[in-house]
Amino acid sequence: MRSIQYLALLLILSLAINHVYGAPGKKAGSEEEGGEGGEGGGEEEEEGGEGGEGGEGDPEHERKQIAGELIRIERKLDLDIETNDHYDIRYALVDLETRIRPRVARLSKDIDATLTNPDQKAGEDKFQRGLLEDITRILFKAGARSCLSPHETFYVPSKKCMKFGPSARVNPCAEKKDQVLYDGKNNEGICDCIEDERHLIYYDGECYQQNYQGPCLKNFWLVMHNGTISCEPIPANCVADGQHVNWSPNPEAVPADCHQLGKRGPCSIDQVVSRDAAGIISCVVSNEPIALKAVAAKIAKVAGRNSTATRNAKPISDLAVDLNNNSTTAAVETTSSPVPQKKKEFKKATASVVEEKPSSMWDQQSCSLGSYRKQSGKCPPY
Repeated sequence: MRSIQYLALLLILSLAINHVYGAPGKKAGSEEEGGEGGEGGGEEEEEGGEGGEGGEGDPEHERKQIAGELIRIERKLDLDIETNDHYDIRYALVDLETRIRPRVARLSKDIDATLTNPDQKAGEDKFQRGLLEDITRILFKAGARSCLSPHETFYVPSKKCMKFGPSARVNPCAEKKDQVLYDGKNNEGICDCIEDERHLIYYDGECYQQNYQGPCLKNFWLVMHNGTISCEPIPANCVADGQHVNWSPNPEAVPADCHQLGKRGPCSIDQVVSRDAAGIISCVVSNEPIALKAVAAKIAKVAGRNSTATRNAKPISDLAVDLNNNSTTAAVETTSSPVPQKKKEFKKATASVVEEKPSSMWDQQSCSLGSYRKQSGKCPPY
């Protein structure tokens, strides 16, 4: 009897010990497992965060996030202005100019490239204008701009904000030849050379076309190499008319020679000699395929006339009678055929100067190497 009671007591003690020590051990183990699970959940959250960043691969999604960020930045900026927190204001400006605005511009261009529906394009254009106005307003509040409109610059002589660029209705720089008002650093308006396909360069207060005598001495012409402007002797076989350059595509193998811009010169059959805004000369693909199509159309038209003439050919006896009339008609057609060609050449000559417009609202007017703004370090930050 005593042994049975002793065994029962041992059983009760063992159960009590398991309950007291075993349960906490299990609990600790579950917490460890839970802790590991928590760490795993953290990893999942981090992966989820990365997935959120992966969502930024969608331009529209990423830009909506930036639009929300702009709202937060502006609210924070209003508070910083009230508390006169110059450090945070400066940080917001740098963030806007170096990170947010370039990202919005890049994403907007990517979205533009995917749209084909006119209604979608119109809606996208409206949305982008709103974003541009939001960014400009924040910069204006922070004191980084003098004008609230993104299309205006502050012109000091007039002491007011004015629209800038070649398309502006009023040009305060009209007294200077080939100069218009442009936006410069700190939203300050600057008179500078108009940016067009002539690639004018600013020199001693005036604008000149490259490969002209310009301000240089006799038998010298004005040239620019990688932003360096200088007067160089005109090569003996060249003419300083702005349309000829002394150049070789491979100066180590072939000496430089005089070539006309827009012509094939030493380039391949589908290329022409070109000079960019930096003064760099190279062979570029010709942008006049229409001329080749016109020639092909004329050839086809002549071939059609010949086949019609063959089908309607007269007997040899009738040819002798109509010989004089046909020769006269042919002579008239021969003399009159160059007339349309002359008209086309005239139109092309009158449209030789084309303003270089920005491809989107996020592209400011070019600040080329030859411009006064570039030479004086007064180009806008974007």
